[in-house]
Amino acid sequence: MKKNLSLLLAFLAIAFFANAQKQQPFNPNNYDPIDPGKDQKVVQGYIVRLRPGINLTYLFDILQNGKLVHEASPNILNTTIEGYDSKEQAYDVAEWVIDEYKKAGRIPSTIPPHIATQLKLKPINATH
Repeated sequence: MKKNLSLLLAFLAIAFFANAQKQQPFNPNNYDPIDPGKDQKVVQGYIVRLRPGINLTYLFDILQNGKLVHEASPNILNTTIEGYDSKEQAYDVAEWVIDEYKKAGRIPSTIPPHIATQLKLKPINATH
């Protein structure tokens, strides 16, 4: 049983890092500045509000009834203040966080590798 689990985890790690290498190189000219009036949306009754991370990245806050439910600092993928590469990624992660919050009643502290792969997030400690 332990051998099967180890093989599965090794396969998931290889798949995660192999897929991460397919991402386009970071281009600072593609950065879309955050507009506080526009860069927020309602997801399952919660407001997801984007804000800038370091190195031209995006973080998000989650609000419910005007109250902060989750402040996305640190980033739950790599526990740094560096955010996600695109607004779409930040919204996708926020939606996953909301799903988990509704299921478990708490905000997840990390993203499992298989979810990071599904969301096409860069691996931990990757640089632009």
